[in-house]
Amino acid sequence: MNSQGLRGGVHKKSQILTTSRPVNSQKTGALFEDRDDDADDDDNKSAPGKENESERSKIDPTVVDDAKFDALLSKEESSKKAHEGYSRKTRHSRTGKRLTRMVEENIRMVEQNIEETDLQEMRKLEEQNNRITAFLESPDTNKTISQRPPRLRNRSSSSREKDKYEEILAVRLRYLKMFKIPPMLFADELREKAKKHLPILELVLTGERSSMFYHKAREVFQASNNAVLTTNELRTLDLNQFTAGFYGIRRQMLISVDIINAYESTLKNLSSKTLKWWGVRDFAQYVLAPELLCALCCEEMNLTTQEAWDVMEDTTEFGRIVADRDPLETFEMENEKRVLKKLGLDDRFFSKTYRVHNAVARDKLKQKQKHKQKQKQKQKQKQKQKQNSGGSGSVGEEIEVT
Repeated sequence: MNSQGLRGGVHKKSQILTTSRPVNSQKTGALFEDRDDDADDDDNKSAPGKENESERSKIDPTVVDDAKFDALLSKEESSKKAHEGYSRKTRHSRTGKRLTRMVEENIRMVEQNIEETDLQEMRKLEEQNNRITAFLESPDTNKTISQRPPRLRNRSSSSREKDKYEEILAVRLRYLKMFKIPPMLFADELREKAKKHLPILELVLTGERSSMFYHKAREVFQASNNAVLTTNELRTLDLNQFTAGFYGIRRQMLISVDIINAYESTLKNLSSKTLKWWGVRDFAQYVLAPELLCALCCEEMNLTTQEAWDVMEDTTEFGRIVADRDPLETFEMENEKRVLKKLGLDDRFFSKTYRVHNAVARDKLKQKQKHKQKQKQKQKQKQKQKQNSGGSGSVGEEIEVT
């Protein structure tokens, strides 16, 4: 092998010996020339020469690229420096490196399924927040937003209380003028007066006395497809038809408790299908209690049963708005008086005013009715005296009249 063969690049498969020092083309050429001379001497000394030739690597200088080789070396040196600096500062353990490598390998970009409508809503919220922020940061914000007035809730609650009492007064005066409703009774007074009419309920249960409320209860039972009265059916019922008119639902429930205490065993033993469908408690509250209060209404207002039924149908608003808000116990009067004083309302809104005035008016009305009955009896006696004495009774009449 000669120098011309090496320089010409005849060999197809050439190998490159790498070194840690940079190599340039000039030094490489000189090195190749020296090696050619040494190779010629060795060829002259040793005849075979094939063994030495197989041990030496053949290099093609045309294949060597100094720029790429320099770049490769600089990259390796920079990576070593960076690694040394990083390890010198942080000094991570092998476990930390392993965990870091595992986290980096497991990191994946996950595709999110976000709809266009969600994006639009997010944009709207962002725009709204931006507008609010801009408004709050503007100098005119302090002028626009005023401080909340003190005790605003107390004022609103007091105004609602005043509206409630004004409504009660308006309804009370209207119904007192139309129907001359008797004064509302306290619990003890109501129970004492209603106790006298308890035997009427036995006549209603046996069918000896007609009852408007029992008739309506039977119609509801016949129109139902259920075996008993359900909660949904009770909610859909027009309970104004089963209310004791101007007495109100509070006093009606109070009377129903007394009815159950007196007739619970009797009601359970009855075979009435209407009663069994309604149940003992609901039947006592919505049928028997208003019927008992109807009998009390006949006593207080001097009405017939049919007239009392009509009054109860026409005065349900009074019972709901006035009677149910009027005190049922005597101790409730003090609380009512204190509230009215706090609201600055006069005695026109006080329920006690109408209890006293109505009682006095009721007493006067009873006295007038008794006086009229006495006058009728006197007139009948006069007519009988005329018939018996003929014309001689004229003087007596004049004396009595005078």
